[in-house]
Amino acid sequence: MDDEIKRFIKLFMYANNHHRRIIDKKISKIGIYRSQHMLLMYLSNHQFISQKEIADAFEISTASVAVSLKKLEKGGFIKKETNQSDNRLNKVNITSKGLEVIEASHQIFKNVNAEVFKGFTKDEINLMIGYWERLCSNMTDVEKEMYQEES
Repeated sequence: MDDEIKRFIKLFMYANNHHRRIIDKKISKIGIYRSQHMLLMYLSNHQFISQKEIADAFEISTASVAVSLKKLEKGGFIKKETNQSDNRLNKVNITSKGLEVIEASHQIFKNVNAEVFKGFTKDEINLMIGYWERLCSNMTDVEKEMYQEES
């Protein structure tokens, strides 16, 4: 079984890396870099969020978030407004240019996923989902055990 697991892990890594490269290449054609894209997509689903909350979600520093937000603002994808009562807080608004990127991104993902899953039936995809959910659950259990051992 070890050989099968190694083969699976190799295929998983191959699929993950290639999917990311395909998406990155297509996203770069719409004028935005990977980290900026991830942040913009996150902002589209989390309005009125603080830089600290973003940093926590991405597990990066607030300084890194500030740099990325500044680049998005300079590129015209977002607009920051300072809170009148607390100038430490910024409200981030996605501009029409940012909304265009988000819409184009959704279409890119839809098209790439259609190609990647070409030839699979709905039942086959549901089987894969079940396997992946079980795999993710097992990984979560392993992580919990690791953290308990560290305590």
